[in-house]
Amino acid sequence: MDDTETDESTRGQPTETVVSGEVVVLRIPASARWIRLARLAVTGIAHVAALEEDRVEDVRMAIDEACGILVERRPTGPLDISMLVGTDAGSGARTIVVDVSCAATTENVAPTGFAAEVLDSVTNSWLWREDAGKLKLTFVVSELDD
Repeated sequence: MDDTETDESTRGQPTETVVSGEVVVLRIPASARWIRLARLAVTGIAHVAALEEDRVEDVRMAIDEACGILVERRPTGPLDISMLVGTDAGSGARTIVVDVSCAATTENVAPTGFAAEVLDSVTNSWLWREDAGKLKLTFVVSELDD
């Protein structure tokens, strides 16, 4: 993917993997100093979902990258974080789908390099897109296979 590309970047279709669950929503200022709150909230939800400790850490790393990526784009409004805790339709695995969004900016280039590598390594899948005037990064983390 070249650095000037602005099309969707996809590593799967995250939102199609969960069939049922509960949604928790958090809105924070788009500032690096508030990312810790997002990490704490998503980590707590991963514990409530009874994910294995390794996967809880993966969720923490993924939300850190997702929020950091969007904050770097200097949005004019807050970060909206939606966390769906549910069950994977195919495997029955406990799963968290996290959607982080902010007002679209002129810097809507899909994540590449280290940030993309981190998301690739700690999530089951992730998706970057611009939708209805918002930049969105959605990722899925499910319990590990035995």
